[in-house]
Amino acid sequence: MKLHIALLLAILVSAETGLVFRMRRADEIALHRAIEEAPPGPGYRAPLMRLARRSSEARTLDRIAPIIARIGTTEERIEVLRRLVELEPGSGERKISLALVLAEAGRHDDAEPLFQDALEPAP
Repeated sequence: MKLHIALLLAILVSAETGLVFRMRRADEIALHRAIEEAPPGPGYRAPLMRLARRSSEARTLDRIAPIIARIGTTEERIEVLRRLVELEPGSGERKISLALVLAEAGRHDDAEPLFQDALEPAP
């Protein structure tokens, strides 16, 4: 458990310092365990959002998105999901995830085109 928390803290420190923290698969598994065993509290929100804004890897954002969904604001959830759509514009799943959060926030005009785009057959 302590190793998992240490890993999570290393990620947060890297977000604070601007360093890129690349994970091995074993580290990813440890991070998921850390989140399950000791979910981050609101104090983790700001560093995770800084990491999300700096990241150019969908895998990193995939790890951050569920945490922000639990402890972040709706606008932060939308920001992370928009970033995932930018990184993977061909992903219908990403567009639907973003559209659902937008619809939940009452932003139906923003959600509708994403739903339509996600459901259109690929050429």
